Amino acid sequence: MSFAHILTLNDLKMKNRLPQLLGLLILVTLLVTTDTQAQLGFLPQTSQMATVTQLVGISDISVTYSRPKVNGREIWGGIVPYGLSANNFGTAKEMPWRAGANENTVITLPSEAKIEGKVLAAGTYSLHMIPKASGDVTVIFNRATSSWGSYFYDKSKDILTVDVKMVDAAHHELLTFEFTETSVDGTTLALMWEKKSIPMNITVASSELVIEKIENK
Repeated sequence: MSFAHILTLNDLKMKNRLPQLLGLLILVTLLVTTDTQAQLGFLPQTSQMATVTQLVGISDISVTYSRPKVNGREIWGGIVPYGLSANNFGTAKEMPWRAGANENTVITLPSEAKIEGKVLAAGTYSLHMIPKASGDVTVIFNRATSSWGSYFYDKSKDILTVDVKMVDAAHHELLTFEFTETSVDGTTLALMWEKKSIPMNITVASSELVIEKIENK
């Protein structure tokens, strides 16, 4: 059998597998692209990364996230689906919203805090959300912090979930995390995008932390 004949037979077999190969190629391209961006660090992204930090007592609470634009799109119930969404890319069968774009949105707490009255230990957590058409939003704090979005979300790594309410807000073209209220012992962290805001209350035992630091000194 000639080499050309072998190529022809292989071409026929390849045609049958073409859809699978195209899907694999797209997946590999995405993985290589995102991995390369992460390694190089200087390639610009459409949704730019930002970090916002707020001092609460003596604790610096920070959120690092990427900022997509509304860009005329339907956001709530559109770009951001209500409930869990199907996942055709990563390992999670269903996934929550990544609360931003690109890599995980992450929140860092230098000391133990209470989120909506529930205790969360000091540490860095990925932040995910499940908005619902009713206006209720489940906020998830997960210990996996280096994934691409929620495509590899693992529910078994959830550390805390709290339920909050979405409220109307002034238009924000860029997705924005903002500390809207602050005191010595607490703050309100809000995700704002389009004409909605998702606020959550964070409290810190600042007096106890100060006493502990004095004792350590």
